[in-house]
Amino acid sequence: MDGRGVARRRAGARDGRCTAGTVSGDLDSPSIRATELIYVASMLEQAKMFEAVDRLVQLFESGRLPIGRGLATGKIGTYAKAKALRMSERERRAVYRRVLGMDADGDDTSNRDFNTCGSASSRPWRPSRGGGGRR
Repeated sequence: MDGRGVARRRAGARDGRCTAGTVSGDLDSPSIRATELIYVASMLEQAKMFEAVDRLVQLFESGRLPIGRGLATGKIGTYAKAKALRMSERERRAVYRRVLGMDADGDDTSNRDFNTCGSASSRPWRPSRGGGGRR
């Protein structure tokens, strides 16, 4: 790749095509970090992790979860007490829809381009490992 191609690719990463909505457009911005966490939460949602944990808490609170006293008991108790601070499934899904475009259902505010932001044409240029890049 010649110097002009490198400059075009770097400009593409900076011009906001895949960083729309971030304050600085910097690929290491707090907005990107927050999006990472939202993406992981959406994957946990798809795996029904939140549902499983909530069921464990229900069993614990009803006395049907056979665990003794210890670290796990304290952690489950703390998690159960903080329920009012957590988002409901409906609220979480609204965040996934808005930020990631998942389950969009025609919502105008969803980010339909999220999954294409990692395509080869939008990644910043890096030298190849074979030594073909500039030093």
